[in-house]
Amino acid sequence: MGLVLAPKSLANSEKGILVEITGLKRMKKQIYQTHIWIAGISAIPLLLWCISAVMHPLMVWTSPEPAIKSIEQQVFPDRLQVSLAEALNRHELTRITSLGITQLGEKQYYRVGVEGSPHFTYLETETGELLTEGERLHAESLARKFSGDTASSVVSIEPITQFAGEYTSSGQFLPVMKVQLGRDDGMRAYVDLTGDRLATLIDNQRSWLLWIFKAFHTWEIPGMPEIVRAWGLAIFCFLVLIGAATGLIVYVVMWKNLGKGKGAATPRGRLRTVHRLAGVFVSLAMLIFAFSGMFHALVQGIKPDLKHLRPSDTFLASDLSLAIPDALKKANVTGPVQNISLAMLETGPHYLILRKPERRKQFPPVPVNATTGEVAVDGDLEQVRRIAKTYFTPESLKEAEVTRLTSFSMEYIPRNRRLPVVKVAKATGESIFIDPVDGAIAYSTSPVGRWESLSFSWLHKWRFLDQAGFSREVRDSIMVCFVTLGGMVSMTGGILLMYRNPLRKRRKAIQTIALESSEEVTTTSVEQHIEKIPETVQLRDA
Repeated sequence: MGLVLAPKSLANSEKGILVEITGLKRMKKQIYQTHIWIAGISAIPLLLWCISAVMHPLMVWTSPEPAIKSIEQQVFPDRLQVSLAEALNRHELTRITSLGITQLGEKQYYRVGVEGSPHFTYLETETGELLTEGERLHAESLARKFSGDTASSVVSIEPITQFAGEYTSSGQFLPVMKVQLGRDDGMRAYVDLTGDRLATLIDNQRSWLLWIFKAFHTWEIPGMPEIVRAWGLAIFCFLVLIGAATGLIVYVVMWKNLGKGKGAATPRGRLRTVHRLAGVFVSLAMLIFAFSGMFHALVQGIKPDLKHLRPSDTFLASDLSLAIPDALKKANVTGPVQNISLAMLETGPHYLILRKPERRKQFPPVPVNATTGEVAVDGDLEQVRRIAKTYFTPESLKEAEVTRLTSFSMEYIPRNRRLPVVKVAKATGESIFIDPVDGAIAYSTSPVGRWESLSFSWLHKWRFLDQAGFSREVRDSIMVCFVTLGGMVSMTGGILLMYRNPLRKRRKAIQTIALESSEEVTTTSVEQHIEKIPETVQLRDA
């Protein structure tokens, strides 16, 4: 569309003013048309995005509560009558991959991972006897304790080795065992055998809510490549961001005309006014949600998932000749012991002795050579550095800062659940947090990841309300009310107005042609007349 030329009789300054005003009107129209165009593409997906967002707090409010929050692990040295090496030799288990000590009922067991087997083997510490189906019994015992259900039958028990389906990365632990109980609500417990921990409890209701949330909010559709999902979601959020920004500009420009005009008192006019008034507040929120959602999708889409990785070490039974009670004496550990695992250091296999926390204070594990009994000073840090070689180059690892963490922080938040951990931070700002007990990657981040985490926490989950003194329940309630009342009114109103607007302009064109000219009413004449409708009229009638 060309510039509107000013009449010759006007002074040059007046011509400039007229051209400037006309250009401003065109810009307003362009912004408005952009808003309508984006609404046509994203209105329905955005409506589903908002509805599915409500599923998250609903899951929190309606999820089954565990009967107990945690199980206190403890090793009883007086029950370690048969040494680990002797118990392994009795059953011809010469090569193992992991170790833990577990209480089942009144008995204590060595829980060992055997090379070449995906299952744990359980050997009683007092007699050395093999517990048949020990892994299944252990998983069932944990599921019953956490669910508080001692009566229902067990339908199935199966290992889960990756985050998929209803078991998402929020569960934190891998591998886990899924225990399906024979209940009407379909209760299943996901439990971590290595730490006697509950990953999550899920019933049928939470499963459906989670399905809706993943399908329409995070776009986690089975078979969709992660890169396609991440970029698709990011592009959608970008469209919402532009739509919210252009909508906000339109609302500000037309603020004085809201609720006015010939059709303001009609049902459509009232709906239009409600849509625009609600849109002012919804646009501000959508700017925040869309930006943080886009940032989150892009960063998470390229961030590798390291939580399922573990060291692939093998320990020979012949190298574990030192009895565990003797290792405890060598380590001079005072107080109860929470668990004992194995780690491979440069000088050979070591027992990692983990003390029980005291008043929420965590202690780093004490490494003791499983053959000589020598205590390895900072052996847990050596173990972590060796694991970090898999992810960092030797050059960057030399300059990396290695720090023990025995409590949560702003960077390593309680959602990660594992303590103690060791932080390995490169000079470039990349960091990984490793659980020294089992070598698992608890969390990884980067400079961009830190900004993304802060953005997602404060702008997408509205954690700034926590700082204002609101509880999580109140925060979630505010978000639900905002999305359901504000967002839904704005989106549904926008959809109705968008599809009725073209018909309104066509009726106006037909009436004008029929009343003001002798021109025959045809499709071509209607389209031509629509182009002649003044921009201010089109904007007002939209």
